[in-house]
Amino acid sequence: MAGATPTEVGTSHGSQLSERIHATIDFYFQLFERLGLSMQQIELVAEQFAAVLQQFAGGVYAEEIEAIACAASVQPWKVFALNARTEIVNSAPAAAALHPTECTTVSLPAFNLLAQNWDWAADLQQLLVLMRIKRSSGPGVLMICEPGIIGKIGLNDHGVGVCLNLLNKAGYGKSAAPPGVGQWPAGVAGVPIHVLLRCVLDSATLDEAVTAVCSAPRGWGSMSLITAAAPGASMSIEIDGSREEVVRSVAAPVFRTNHYVGAAAQARRVPPRPAAPSDLGAPLPCASCLGTQPPSLR
Repeated sequence: MAGATPTEVGTSHGSQLSERIHATIDFYFQLFERLGLSMQQIELVAEQFAAVLQQFAGGVYAEEIEAIACAASVQPWKVFALNARTEIVNSAPAAAALHPTECTTVSLPAFNLLAQNWDWAADLQQLLVLMRIKRSSGPGVLMICEPGIIGKIGLNDHGVGVCLNLLNKAGYGKSAAPPGVGQWPAGVAGVPIHVLLRCVLDSATLDEAVTAVCSAPRGWGSMSLITAAAPGASMSIEIDGSREEVVRSVAAPVFRTNHYVGAAAQARRVPPRPAAPSDLGAPLPCASCLGTQPPSLR
């Protein structure tokens, strides 16, 4: 996708991936319906997300999303809903019935390695695209993404990379009470996690990426982990609704699954849960893991 402006980038995206965008919208809107949401409710919350994005970062991401919708011949609110699909799913009335296993991320700063698997819906596998964004200003971006969504897993030509895990809220309290019956989607809208991923990819440094994420407005529907890395360092940003916590690692390896490990989250932990074998959690000491050779990841 090439362009000098957000409109040009979005137009390129929408025109090249129009058929896949329609298929991705069909998938998620069927999921929203299974989780108890009506078309009117989805449109309402999508418009709230649109209003937030029009005021965020000079409106550039809203402009790009609107251009995608125009080029793909889709109503704009549907593409805004697609970009907020994580928050909409998390906050849906029947969200508790959804039990995805979700992702695992590995960061080895000493070897400039950042990797993850993507545990989500098999039906989306044939729709995923490897997208390159070239612009006259700002970093060039290479990312795996879902058609119509402007951010995902990837890296830029400044050496900043990003991965995403969703976090399990069970046992960690709540940053804000979800709306009651008849009140949805009160308090849900903020900058969607997939737009925050794009913010990381549009950053020239790791510190710039963390600042962009932590300064963005959020709703209570975000319960996610962003792991960002640059040569020699990585940072995990645990997002819990309107709160975030940065877990820093300069050179130590980081292995993350779907659990909060930051001190603030641990202080809210009720009741304490036993350590799970799959939860490698906090960064490991570099010397105990790396030695002089990369560790085996078999």
